[in-house]
Amino acid sequence: MDLPVTPSTPDNAMRPKSPPGPSARPLTMLHAVRKAERDGNSRRLQDAEKARNLFRMDGCGEEFRDFPADIAALEGRYPKYAKSNVKLNERLAHAGIKPDTYKQNWRAAKRLIDYLSGETEAAEERNSRTDGWTGLLATLQILETAGVTSKSDRTAMTRLADASRKLGLGPRDLDCENAGPVLDCGGTPAERGAILAGLRKMENLPDLPPLENYRPNVSLASVTALRKKAYALPPHLEAERSDWVDRAARLAGRKSRRRIGEAYSAGSRQVMSSALGCYAVTAGELGHDLAGANTLLSLFSEETMESVVSAWVNAPAEAKREDKTDFSYVDSLCRILRRNDAVPEAEFLEGLKEMRGLRAGRDAGRRMSPGTVRWCMDLLADPARIERFERQHVEYYIIAREAQQEAAALGFDLLDLCDPNRMAGLAPGERGRAKGLLRRVRMFGTAAAYAAIALEGAPYRRTNILRLRHRGGNRTLFCHLEEHPPYLAIEIPNCELKNRDSLDIRGKTLPRIEIRAWDDGARDFGPEILAWYLETVRPLFLGAGGTETLFPPATNASPRPLDHLVPQTFDSWLALCSAEIGLPLTSHRFRHGRCSIALLYRECTMHELADFLGDTERTVSVYYGFVDRDRSAKRLQQSISRRRRYIEGDRP
Repeated sequence: MDLPVTPSTPDNAMRPKSPPGPSARPLTMLHAVRKAERDGNSRRLQDAEKARNLFRMDGCGEEFRDFPADIAALEGRYPKYAKSNVKLNERLAHAGIKPDTYKQNWRAAKRLIDYLSGETEAAEERNSRTDGWTGLLATLQILETAGVTSKSDRTAMTRLADASRKLGLGPRDLDCENAGPVLDCGGTPAERGAILAGLRKMENLPDLPPLENYRPNVSLASVTALRKKAYALPPHLEAERSDWVDRAARLAGRKSRRRIGEAYSAGSRQVMSSALGCYAVTAGELGHDLAGANTLLSLFSEETMESVVSAWVNAPAEAKREDKTDFSYVDSLCRILRRNDAVPEAEFLEGLKEMRGLRAGRDAGRRMSPGTVRWCMDLLADPARIERFERQHVEYYIIAREAQQEAAALGFDLLDLCDPNRMAGLAPGERGRAKGLLRRVRMFGTAAAYAAIALEGAPYRRTNILRLRHRGGNRTLFCHLEEHPPYLAIEIPNCELKNRDSLDIRGKTLPRIEIRAWDDGARDFGPEILAWYLETVRPLFLGAGGTETLFPPATNASPRPLDHLVPQTFDSWLALCSAEIGLPLTSHRFRHGRCSIALLYRECTMHELADFLGDTERTVSVYYGFVDRDRSAKRLQQSISRRRRYIEGDRP
C-alpha cells in the first residue's frame, strides 16, 4: 500500500514554553481548571470534576487544586488501573469504588493534564500526519481484518508511532541509536513498556510483501534485549558480576548451616545479582565512570558505599523501594564482598546497616508488614469477607466449569486446541474466543486447585505448593482418589522448606496433611476439585507431559527454567481471579488470612499453629499477636462496662 507521505518533523512547536528562570512555578491541577474556564471548554471542566473525585477516593479532595499537573506524579499516587494490581484493587474495595468509575476518573485526570501541557493539541496534530507510520498502521489494519496479524500488533505499533513522530522519525529511520530516545518519550513506566512492546513488534514484523517498505534498515534486537535486562553494566563489569555471584552462591558463609559447596537457589542468586547491579548503576548515577572502572571492587570505596546506601535510603517517594528491599540488597552485598575476599569493605558496609531506613527494613523482615496487618484486620472484621475467603476455591471451580461448558457448547475441544498449530487453524473470530476460554479454564482451574490445598489442606508457602509432585519416586502429594472416601495427603520434607535449618535444629518436621471430607455432610470440596483439576485442567498445559509437578509449566519450551508453573504467572492469575470474585488477593495472604481466621475462631492455640506451620511459637506470636491483642482489648472494654454497671447499682 503506497500512501502520499509528508516528512515527519520533530514535535516541538505544539507545546507551550514555560517561562525561563527561577521564577517559573510548577503547573498544578488548578492551572488546568482555570485554563478550561478561560477557554470555555465544558468537556475539560467535566474532566476536572471527575479528576477531583479521584482524589476524594482517599479523602484528599482538598489536595486536588495544588497537585502537580504531571502524568508521572499522577501515576505515582493513582496508578493506571489493572486487574493484576492487587494493592490498587484493595484500595478501591476499601473505598467502595467500582473499577470502571476509577478508570473514568483516572482518564479524566490524564486528559486534563494533557490539555494543560498542550499534549492534546500536539497529539491531534501528530495523528493527522500522513507519513510512513500512516501507511504501516493502515497495512496492519488490513492484515488484522484478514486474520494475518493480531490487534495487539497494531496497538503496540500505534504507541511506537506516536513516540517516533515526536522525534520526527519514520518506521525505516529507527536504529539502535535513536530507539533509546524513542523509548524515553514514555513519561511513565507503563508508557515506556508500551513503546518497548512496539519496538519488539517492529523487530519481528511478519515477513510479508506489504510490510517490506516499512521495515527498519537495521536490526533492533540489541536494543530490545538491553532494555529487558535489569541494571545492565558494561561488558567487563557484567562478566565480573557473574563471577562474583557464582562464587558467593557456592561458598559457605559465616554462621551458615549449609553444607560446604551447596549452591543457593536461583531466586537467591537473582537477588545477589540485582543488588550488585543496582549498586553499580547507582554509583554511576552519582558520578563514577563505569566504563572506565577496571574492576567492581574499585567501586567499593568507603565514600562510595556510604553515598550509594544514603541515596537508596533517602530516595524520593516516587523512586523509593521498600525499606525491606534496601536492607536485603545491603545484606546481599555484605555476603558477596566477604565471599570474594573483600572483608574490610564488607565490614564497613555492615556498619551502614545501622542507618535508620535500613534498621526499619531489617525489622520489617521480622514481622508482618503494616499493610498485611490491615488487610487481615479488615478480613476478620467482616463475616461476609471471611465466608468469601474460605470458599473462594469453590468460586474459582464454578467459574472454570462454566468456561468449560461454554467451550463445549461452541464446539471447541480445548484439549485439542492446546496445540498452537490447531489453534491457528481456526477462523480469526473463533480463534480469539477459543483462546479466551482456554486461558480462563487454565487460570481459574489452577486457582481453584491451589486454593483447595491452601484452605482445606495447609497454607504452605507459594513455592512449596507450586512444587508439589503427585507422580514419580519423589512424591510430596499422594492421591488416594479411588478410595472411599477419596482423599489426598501431603508430606513435604524439611529439605524443601524455607525454614529447614530451624526445623532440623529443633528436630521437627511438618505434619502429614490430609485433604478429605472429615464429616458426613461436610462441605469439603478439596478432593472433588483436585480430582477434576487432574483430569480436565492439568492436561491443558503444554508442559504437563514432561514434569511430575501438580502445577506444570504453561509452555513446553526447552530448555525449561522451572519444572513447575512460573510463580510470576501464578501471581498474575491469582490477582485476576480473586479480583473477579471481589476479594483482591496475593498468594502470601492465603497463609496470613487462613492463620488469622483460625486464631479468631479459636480453632487452635499459638503452640498448635506453630507446629502446623513449622515455625516457632515465638515467631507465630510476633506475626499474629494482633488477633489476640484486639480481642483482649474488647474483653477489657466489656469487663469495664460490666464493672461500671455494678458500681452504679445495676447489678447483673
